Amino acid sequence: MPDIKIFVVAEDSSFASDLNALVKELEYDLIDIVDNYDVVEEIIETNNPDLILMDIKIDGHLKGIELARRIEKKYQVGVIFMTSPDNQRYLNQAKATENFGYLIKPFSKSKLQSKIELAMINITHSESSTSKEIAQDQKWNEGMILENCVFIKRNNILEKVEINDIEFIQSEGNYCVISTEKKKYALKMSLIKVKKMLDSQRFLRVNKRHIINMSLISSIDLSTNQIKINEVSFSIGRTYKEGLLKRLKTLS
Repeated sequence: MPDIKIFVVAEDSSFASDLNALVKELEYDLIDIVDNYDVVEEIIETNNPDLILMDIKIDGHLKGIELARRIEKKYQVGVIFMTSPDNQRYLNQAKATENFGYLIKPFSKSKLQSKIELAMINITHSESSTSKEIAQDQKWNEGMILENCVFIKRNNILEKVEINDIEFIQSEGNYCVISTEKKKYALKMSLIKVKKMLDSQRFLRVNKRHIINMSLISSIDLSTNQIKINEVSFSIGRTYKEGLLKRLKTLS
């Protein structure tokens, strides 16, 4: 299974180094390794991993299970837990969650590969089933995304909005606000869902709350990390800046 994007959350640096080698030997795409839970969601939003290998507990805190539940619900990303054989209590709690299995340290390359590939098969099957359910039961509470336009429901009217006219999308908790030069539209959708429905070549996330239309950028101030569309300015998040600059053709 090529092109599987793996994200690792592991406390022990020596173990993380060994795991890094195993993942690369299996030719998976290792997007990052971190040793704390604080940055996990930010990295998920920036890199969109397919699967996460996560220590059940880090620094003595059993936060992995709680975080995995939130990740599954918010980002629909699978989590494989990792733990030591003497952590039976934690392992029992992990078994009770709806995750994609667990690995007992230390584990072999073949064990890691089989666990990852089985998880990806289950994820693909789950996504396929979910897509069919959505297609069968979809109601008009979301925009219907077409190739060059989107129809957004306002009261009982589906209003057409050209994709080219969308300047930016702003997250407001469980809602998103799509902004054009003339109007704003509120959707009961997460920013992650909206991003998946839009052309990734045209729209780019620049911070935790904003996705912008790259074609409408009027200026970028690298000294203050501010990007402007018409008269609206947005801060460029630290983890998003490199991705933004790679998308630009610059002359100096």
